[in-house]
Amino acid sequence: GADGRWTVFYKPDNKFGQPKAFVIFQLLTKEVFSSAKSASLSNMYEFCVTDKLQEYAYDAGLAGLTYDVRVVPRGVRLTFGGYNDKLQKFASYVSK
Repeated sequence: GADGRWTVFYKPDNKFGQPKAFVIFQLLTKEVFSSAKSASLSNMYEFCVTDKLQEYAYDAGLAGLTYDVRVVPRGVRLTFGGYNDKLQKFASYVSK
């Protein structure tokens, strides 16, 4: 965007003609690594989210959808990818 807070890239799928999308959200906060306790809790959060979503994500993966939740030094990054007709519902479920 004009304010530099978001960027959109577009590349058509010339091989299969399927509409795919990849979306990355970064929740910026200094709190995740502000102390040893916060860093430990943030990493535990990442592992718990991944564990909780494992069964749902397996089925979604068979349908061509992917996700990733990472605690990074600047906050939390959520990445979603796959066929765009199902991506919004998938991303909404994962980000609850």
